[in-house]
Formats: sequence, C-alpha cells, structure tokens
Amino acid sequence: MSKDSDLKAALIKFEQLIETSPDEKSSLASFANFLRGFLRIRNAKHSLPSAEIMTIIKNKKPTVFYFLKKQASQNPSLQLLTELEIDFNKAVERLENLKTKL
Repeated sequence: MSKDSDLKAALIKFEQLIETSPDEKSSLASFANFLRGFLRIRNAKHSLPSAEIMTIIKNKKPTVFYFLKKQASQNPSLQLLTELEIDFNKAVERLENLKTKL
C-alpha cells in the first residue's frame, strides 16, 4: 500500500469514526486506537494533519476529547496531540484539501 493511500485510508476511517461514534466515554478506546495507528503513518509529501484531527475531535466529540486529555497524563504522545488546536473551520477545510490531493 502506498504512503498516500495509507493517509487517505486513515482520513476516511477518521470521518467514519466521527460520524458513527457516540460522544461518550465508551468511544474512547476507538479514538485512542485510531490515533495510535494514525501516528504511525509516514508520508514524505504530506505532513500528518494532527492539529486538524484533534481540533475536529475537540469540537465534535468534546466528551471523548475530555477523556483523551485525562488519559494523556500517562502518554507523552497523546499529551502532545491533545494540546494541538487550530480554528475549526480551517481544520475542516485543510482536511478536505488534503483528501483531494491524495
């Protein structure tokens, strides 16, 4: 599988996760597993849209984000991720632009 298709598949999986998962603690494991896999993706042409992903989670799934932030105290990678944030509309726009490039 190419690096672009890995990233595109991750973005599609993220969209599905956002659309289908309830905003409650029971969804925490699904989001944490997604983020672990997402961080493993390497792409020379495109940087990972980490700030965009985290901004969308924070805005669309605030309860899940709260529990991710709590869990972050034991996980330096997750702690760094939960501190990333940009403008919500800009995050959505950047993800859409990236998907069209892949």
